[in-house]
Amino acid sequence: MSTVQWFPGHMAKTTRLITENLKRIHLVIEVLDARAPQACANPLLHRITASKPRLIILNKNDLADPEITALWLTRLARPDNPAAPARPETQPQTSPAAQPPPGRTL
Repeated sequence: MSTVQWFPGHMAKTTRLITENLKRIHLVIEVLDARAPQACANPLLHRITASKPRLIILNKNDLADPEITALWLTRLARPDNPAAPARPETQPQTSPAAQPPPGRTL
């Protein structure tokens, strides 16, 4: 039985372009969703940019649990690769999408 190879063309092209242009950059800025940073991280990006310093930004932190976000920031940060929330001054808010319709409860 043959194995199926799956790697979309746009991903292969992007990987090639990042690899080719890596010598031109000094810092990798990786933006992750604060609600699920591990799920949206790209392990391939980590491998091909491992030689560069990295700044991790957790976006949408106003929609995430502040205590969990703080734990993620601690886990993701390294002495030479800091991690920070995208909007540290923003108070946590409840997403309008998470609200039940008027007259309904969750």
